[in-house]
Amino acid sequence: MIKTPQQKKELIISKAKELGFISIGITTSQTSDRLDFFYKWIENGFNAEMTYLARPDRLKRREYLMNILENIKSVIMLCYPYSYYVERKSEQNTGFISSFALMEDYHLLIEEKLNKLSNYIKDSFNANTKSYIDSSPIFERDFASRCGLGFIGKNTMLIHNTAPCFIGEILTDLELPVDDLVMSSKCDNCTLCLKNCPTGAIKEPYLLDANKCISYLTIEHKGVIPLQLRHLLGNKIFGCDNCQIVCPFIKDIKNEIPEEYNKLYNPDLIELLSLTQEGFKKLFFKTPVIRIGIERFKRNVIVALGNIGDKTALEILKAFKQTQVSQLLNEHLIWAITEIEKKT
Repeated sequence: MIKTPQQKKELIISKAKELGFISIGITTSQTSDRLDFFYKWIENGFNAEMTYLARPDRLKRREYLMNILENIKSVIMLCYPYSYYVERKSEQNTGFISSFALMEDYHLLIEEKLNKLSNYIKDSFNANTKSYIDSSPIFERDFASRCGLGFIGKNTMLIHNTAPCFIGEILTDLELPVDDLVMSSKCDNCTLCLKNCPTGAIKEPYLLDANKCISYLTIEHKGVIPLQLRHLLGNKIFGCDNCQIVCPFIKDIKNEIPEEYNKLYNPDLIELLSLTQEGFKKLFFKTPVIRIGIERFKRNVIVALGNIGDKTALEILKAFKQTQVSQLLNEHLIWAITEIEKKT
C-alpha cells in the first residue's frame, strides 16, 4: 500500500519516540537566517581555537545542505533528553562536572539511535539519509527552533519546554510535510544567564565568546587556561551549567542521574588528581569526559584545587609536582600552589 507523505511522517515520528526521542520536527533545507551572523562571529574570533568551524568546506556545506546530501528534501530534527540537577551540596575539595556528562557519552548513545532511525527510513521508504549528532556543519539549534522544538535563548542554547536536550538530525531526500512552527525567543527582559555567566562569555544576548566560556576552556581548549580566567572557573572541571541553572524555563526540571554515574556527582578532587591512566579510563568509561584525556582533565582539577584554596591540598599538589608532569600541568601546578599559599 502506497503511503502518503503525512503517513510516512507519522510512522517516522512513532519510530523516533520508540527510540527515546521526546520531540521530533520536520523542516526544509533552506539556508539558515543566522548565516551572516555566524560569519561575523567567526571574523571576530569568537570561535576561539575551534578553527574547523571556519574551514571553507564546512562553510560551503553549512550554507547549502545539498552539499551534504544531494537532492535533499527534508531535515528531521530530534531532541533527546538528559538528566539535570540544580541542587549540589558541594563538600570541600569536590569538583563540578556538567550534567550532560553524568551519563553515557551522547555521541555514542544518540548516534546509535539515529542510525536505527535512518535505517528504518531507508528500508521503509527507499530513501537516502545522513544523520549527525553534534558533528555536522548545520545550524542545529536554528533548524530545531524553526520546526517548533524550542527557542534559542539569550545563552545561545535551545530551550526545550520539558527538559535540557541533545539535538540530532537526519537529512533525507524523502519529501515530508514541514512543521512550520518557528519559535521566537521567550526570554523577554530576562538577563539571568548573562548576569550569572562567571567569565562574561555571554557578551550580549545571543552572542557567546567561546574564548571565555568555561565549557570551552575545560573541554575543547587544549592548552594553558588564560591566567585572568582561572579564578573564575571555581571548582568546575568539566563544563558549566550556570546559564541553564538560572534559566526560568528549565531551572526546576530535575531527573534521576543514572545510578552507575552517581560517583561522578561532586567527585573528590584529591582522588581525581591521583588517578592513573587506567583509573581515569575506568572511572569515566563511556562518558564524554574520556574525550579530553587525562592530562587536560588533571589541568582542570589542579585549577579547581587552586581556586578552592584548601591547605590540605597544598602538600599533595607539591608532591604531585615532583613527579614527571608535563609542562602544561607544571604551569598550572605552580599557579595553584601559589594561590593556596596566599590564602593560608
